[in-house]
Amino acid sequence: MANKDEFNYQEKSQQLDNIIASLQNPDDDIDSAIKNYENGKKIIKEIEEYLTKAENKIKKLKSLK
Repeated sequence: MANKDEFNYQEKSQQLDNIIASLQNPDDDIDSAIKNYENGKKIIKEIEEYLTKAENKIKKLKSLK
């Protein structure tokens, strides 16, 4: 069973897709757009950190040959 604090890449990616779609909606008000932009930046940072850790794990595993 997965830990509730475990990072879920698919979920974060979907959240980011939803934010992008919302930001592209011309009917959204500026306050919602600002909030979505801030949330999007946060999610991007989380995804980048996750991918960096994954890349480092792969490099470490490759060096164990």
